[in-house]
Amino acid sequence: MNFPKLFICSIIIVILLKILLKKFKNIKDIIKENQNQEKLKRQEELKQKELKQREVQKKETSLEELRQKKLNQDKLKEEELRAFNAKMKDNILAMKEIQYKINQVKQEELRKQEELKNPEILKQRRRAGLKIEKQRELSPEELRQEELRQKKLNQDKLKEEELKNFNKKTKYDIQAIEELQRRLRQGVQNLKELRLEEIRENIIQEDIQQYVSQKAQQREILKRKSQQKQKWQMSYIDRLDNGYEFEEYIAELLEKLGYTNVEVTPSSNDGGADVLAKKNGATYAFQCKWHSKNNIGKNIGYDAVQQAHSGKDLYKNERQLEEVYGIVATNSYFTNKAIDRAKILDITLWNRNKLEKLLKEARESSFLY
Repeated sequence: MNFPKLFICSIIIVILLKILLKKFKNIKDIIKENQNQEKLKRQEELKQKELKQREVQKKETSLEELRQKKLNQDKLKEEELRAFNAKMKDNILAMKEIQYKINQVKQEELRKQEELKNPEILKQRRRAGLKIEKQRELSPEELRQEELRQKKLNQDKLKEEELKNFNKKTKYDIQAIEELQRRLRQGVQNLKELRLEEIRENIIQEDIQQYVSQKAQQREILKRKSQQKQKWQMSYIDRLDNGYEFEEYIAELLEKLGYTNVEVTPSSNDGGADVLAKKNGATYAFQCKWHSKNNIGKNIGYDAVQQAHSGKDLYKNERQLEEVYGIVATNSYFTNKAIDRAKILDITLWNRNKLEKLLKEARESSFLY
């Protein structure tokens, strides 16, 4: 009777141990997943920090360029102002020379007027006239001399009148010159103020335009990065319309992963190879099999493996290559027969999980660049 009880107890213990082992394995898997998630988070944080540092460096370089441009513009404007001031100084000097000549003319005219207005000279002339009247009748020569003297007096009177008129004109000219000088100075000051205001407005407008253009460029870059990141997702593949689009997508993915000479073969008579590519000196022939979102549960059979094998042999012979490696890529999974057939024919299989890893690499490369 004890033996059956012991047997039952041992069975129960074994069952409990199996349950504990399964739970322990699940706990290990959870811990590994958490560790992987933490690593991914750390990597993303590091990448974000690097991007921020790059943006800060770009901003600093752009600010330095703006400062240098402003300094160059200020230097050019200072040189223009200096040249303008030099021209104005030359004009002022010329006006001063004109004033000096006018003053000299005035002084000469005043001196002549003072000589004419001197009472001693007038008295001498009057005395000479009285003496002539008292004397005997004048001879013809004396009459001629008297006529000449009167002519001179008339000429002197005319000169006095001309001098008076000239003085009036010079007064008006001096006033006009002074008014012109005042207007010139005021105009120069107004020009300087206007030029400074225009310079400031131009600088502000240039700064605003540069800031707006930089912001627009940053938005375009972020938009492209987000689009690229969304493109390299399995959900994007599942939303494709047909297998031809999947072939084009695989070709683009290969280029992103560093493959060269990527070529999509014609849709008909492709011989079993949809895409050809090279990497590290080796040639690869890809057979692409796409399932829509509703048919992802249907696994790929061994026919696709056979097609990839025949396609790689065909292109090896046609292009006289030493070796061509066959790969079957799908957004679904493979049957056991297909896996066994691939091992026999040396064909590499890229199922949904492998594509997820490759898409992750593509996302990282698009995020960095």
